[in-house]
Amino acid sequence: TSTDLVELSVHARSIINQLSKAGIPLDYSSFAVDLVRFQNEDTRREVVVKWGKDYYSVNKGEKN
Repeated sequence: TSTDLVELSVHARSIINQLSKAGIPLDYSSFAVDLVRFQNEDTRREVVVKWGKDYYSVNKGEKN
């Protein structure tokens, strides 16, 4: 839901903290590239879609 890097940084800090506490690794170099691309209005949507796909692909093999 973030519309700019400042707002995104607030959400990212929280998510990174949660990942760390849960022992879930984060590819920081890929995340850094995504942050740069997020700042460009032409590629922002692509980044958000990528994050959504990444999120849902983690639980792909699990049954609810």
